[in-house]
Amino acid sequence: MLDRDTGPVPTTVEAANREWVRATVPQALHSHSFTSLALRHLADGAPHVLDALLDAGATELRLTPDLPFLACRRRTFDQVMSTAAGVEIWRGHRVTGLELDGAPRVTGVRLAGGARLDADLVLDATGRACESRRWLAAAGLPVPDDRVSPSGIACYTRFYRSHDGALPGPLNLGTAAGGAFGTYLAFAHPGDNGTFSVGIGVLPEDRVLRSAHQAAVFDAVVRATPLGAWLDAAYPISPVHAIRFPDNTFRGIATRNPVAGLHAVGDAACITNPLYGRGVALGIAHAFDLAQVLPDADAAAELAEDLLLPWYERAVVDDVDRNRGWRMAVLGQDSPPAPTGHLSFGHASLAAARDPLVAERLAAVRMSVGHPDDFYADLAVRSRIADALAAGPPPSAGPSRPELVELVEEAA
Repeated sequence: MLDRDTGPVPTTVEAANREWVRATVPQALHSHSFTSLALRHLADGAPHVLDALLDAGATELRLTPDLPFLACRRRTFDQVMSTAAGVEIWRGHRVTGLELDGAPRVTGVRLAGGARLDADLVLDATGRACESRRWLAAAGLPVPDDRVSPSGIACYTRFYRSHDGALPGPLNLGTAAGGAFGTYLAFAHPGDNGTFSVGIGVLPEDRVLRSAHQAAVFDAVVRATPLGAWLDAAYPISPVHAIRFPDNTFRGIATRNPVAGLHAVGDAACITNPLYGRGVALGIAHAFDLAQVLPDADAAAELAEDLLLPWYERAVVDDVDRNRGWRMAVLGQDSPPAPTGHLSFGHASLAAARDPLVAERLAAVRMSVGHPDDFYADLAVRSRIADALAAGPPPSAGPSRPELVELVEEAA
């Protein structure tokens, strides 16, 4: 494995979370979900890595008896993976291009500085940058078009350690606690070693909540929700980190690759809004499943369509629904109406708060298990969601927009 990071990897989990800054992984400073899909593949394909994560302080929790997930910070996960996976990592090396024969087929890669490395199989694991698109363009080869839809969300995150090492409250959102509060989201994710993260999701153009990078504003916004009790039970161990989430993207190279022996994996093949917590799980599942079908290019393309594309399409639907409401409330801007028969994660979450059966079925979606249509296309589920929504939205546990503006101004 070639990694442009120069290293070295911190020797302890706490050092990793305190000082390990990786420019190519900005999302490592934010909340993460390690859902049932991820745990199933680790338990089957790399149990020693899962054991090492648990030994490092990660905790296995369960949404239901059949749906486990891992409470763990991303930098903890990366530190353990880097030391326990048993992969030879060459640090400080960046791939700048492909070596090809006339087929075209991969024969190797070119490194910064001019060195060459022979290879008959190259996996692009460069994440959302998807460097292989540049490699193809530099070789004069067509770069397949991507499917892209805006996520439309920015996030502010802060990490905490609980005073007694226990979670300060129940998890009502699968792997997290919190919810939607008018024109923003607030959520808490359990981590390893008595830690948890709190995040605020906002419309990037929201001038009021843009100041949430200030600790005082961040705390005030969180305390206006039931998650204020979490802050009372803990102390902060990080500053507030800010990020604008990437667009939902399904890479054309995942299904229409012009070069034999080149394959994109994980975020290099498909990006879904990190809000839904599926990125790591889909990346792990894609890697393990891809290993079973290589070097069959047709099977690799079919895998991307079956595993990744449905979750990309689901994220697009859910983001359109949320952004339409936010843009109207915050900016006064209307958006195209939702398609007929449209059903979003927001609808399902509201219904799940009233209907235990909907909540039970939605759990698999939260854990990235199966196909999303197993839930959203089920006529009985759709009927129950419609009945639950007919009662009207539940009262918000957060501030009204005028109250939010006032508390932010006071805190700032």
